[in-house]
Amino acid sequence: AANNNDFHLQAAIDTKHLKGELLQTRETVNDEQS
Repeated sequence: AANNNDFHLQAAIDTKHLKGELLQTRETVNDEQS
């Protein structure tokens, strides 16, 4: 059960990290367009 929780926690962290990278990419694109 602990391993399963760790997996879900890591997945949540990875998802947040990916979303953060996407947001940074969008900001960069917006800066280049303006």
